[in-house]
Amino acid sequence: MNLLVFKEISYNNENNKLLKQILDIYSTYFPPQETIPLEKIISTIQKDDNYHVVAALQDETVIGFSLLYLFPSLKFGLLGYMAVLKKWEGQRIGTKLFNFTFKIFSSKISDGTALLMEIQKDNVQNIKENEIRKRRIKFYKNLGCKFLHGINYLFPSQIGGQPEEMHLMIKPIKNINSLSRYNVIKFVNAIYSKIYDYKADNLIDKVFYNSQDPVYIHG
Repeated sequence: MNLLVFKEISYNNENNKLLKQILDIYSTYFPPQETIPLEKIISTIQKDDNYHVVAALQDETVIGFSLLYLFPSLKFGLLGYMAVLKKWEGQRIGTKLFNFTFKIFSSKISDGTALLMEIQKDNVQNIKENEIRKRRIKFYKNLGCKFLHGINYLFPSQIGGQPEEMHLMIKPIKNINSLSRYNVIKFVNAIYSKIYDYKADNLIDKVFYNSQDPVYIHG
């Protein structure tokens, strides 16, 4: 058996097979309201140098992936999606994949601030689903990710429905305990407009209605 390998995947003929495997997992593991259309993902990978695709490979087969978008001018990145095949869960592959992705982020942005991620809240009635969400939150907390206090983050539905309340979690590069409210607003605006093509202002007001300045980072 070959060793587990993590590597960044660029868009070229050599990697087409790997990218197809990644997109198949992406289409299967995330609900429709949270998934960006595949054609936009492919177009962004092709044309935008700030979009980074990372694969976890076992015997040249994709068993996990992450999608990372960098905002160099704002000094932050977004971990848009990350997943590991179910039969490989519980083997710390997700931890290694996250750490590998975080190293890419911190190496690509000089004097970067933090990596952000949108994480579902554990507030649904379905007990099984709620336990999955609790474990996911715990997973990210164990990796050093924290919460932005007072931010009622709303994920814009990708199929035209109502936005979903989520945690906006953060893993800072440096040891900081707060960010200016102005900067967090810029971060969220950038995510909405660049990642989701969402240009309206109505969600921003709802996201920040209960926030203070500065926005504190807490565990």
